[in-house]
Amino acid sequence: MKSQTKRVTNLKHKEQVEKSKNAQLMEEVRKREDNINESSQQVKDSLRQKEERIEELEEALRESVQITAEREMVLAQEEAARTHTEKQV
Repeated sequence: MKSQTKRVTNLKHKEQVEKSKNAQLMEEVRKREDNINESSQQVKDSLRQKEERIEELEEALRESVQITAEREMVLAQEEAARTHTEKQV
């Protein structure tokens, strides 16, 4: 009888140790999930910022190309006027 009581006590202790280990593992899993979620959010935020920056740069490039085209047109008109004036003289 005494050995059975000792065995039951031993099994209960092992069960308690396993429960404790499981609780620790679950806590570790929760921490890792939180870290993954935080990292995922940081990646999403970074991606959104990069997309916004790309849009800004694309708009700036379009404006720059338009300004350059306008200046080239004015320059071509001035060159044509100069050539025309030279021919008249």
